[in-house]
Amino acid sequence: MGILSVPLAEGWEQRPFLTPIVPIWTRAGYMYHYLLFSHLARAKICAFAVQHPTVPKEYPRVRLVFHADHTEQQVRRLVLVVAGWAQKMMNIEQSGDSVERLGRLSEKMMDASKVGGCNAKL
Repeated sequence: MGILSVPLAEGWEQRPFLTPIVPIWTRAGYMYHYLLFSHLARAKICAFAVQHPTVPKEYPRVRLVFHADHTEQQVRRLVLVVAGWAQKMMNIEQSGDSVERLGRLSEKMMDASKVGGCNAKL
């Protein structure tokens, strides 16, 4: 898997049941799901970090919940914020100090995740 994956994205048109809960899978190492969760929280986007034992250890994720009040503009902003996070993670991984930087980010985000909450519309 790359930096992230949206498992419900493929074949969604053929599914008999569509869910408003959309998981974004991240790599298991360096607590990527918390890094994404923290990034979304700072952008005032409501998300939920989910890890073992709720889900298998190898599939930590961030869950998003969509509802009818979300606008197309909000969803587009979400996509841009997630894409920006993914690009940042790829840039860090490609740098020579990626392990150290990701470790520091993982530690910082534990405190930053407290600023989260779901006060935003998306």
